[in-house]
Amino acid sequence: MMKFKNFSVLFIYPDNGQVGASFVRAENANHAFFGLAKRMARQGKDVDIICAIPMRYNRYLEYAGDGTVSSEVVLSQPEVFNA
Repeated sequence: MMKFKNFSVLFIYPDNGQVGASFVRAENANHAFFGLAKRMARQGKDVDIICAIPMRYNRYLEYAGDGTVSSEVVLSQPEVFNA
C-alpha cells in the first residue's frame, strides 16, 4: 500500500515570473512534480517547477505578497509586517 505525503510544490509562471505554490498529495517529491505538471497541463498552463516541500500537519506556505517582496520593502512597512 502506497503511503501518500503532503507536499507544497513551488513553481514559476514563465510568462510573467510570478511564483506559485500548489498542494499535492503524492508518494514522493518526483510524483508530486508529475502530479503538478499534469494538473497544470489540464488547465492549459506551463510552469517551471522549483521544488517540493514536504508539509507536516497540513501547514501551508504564507507569502509576503503576490510576487517576490524585497527585504527592504518588508523593513520599510512594519505596520504591514507586524514588526
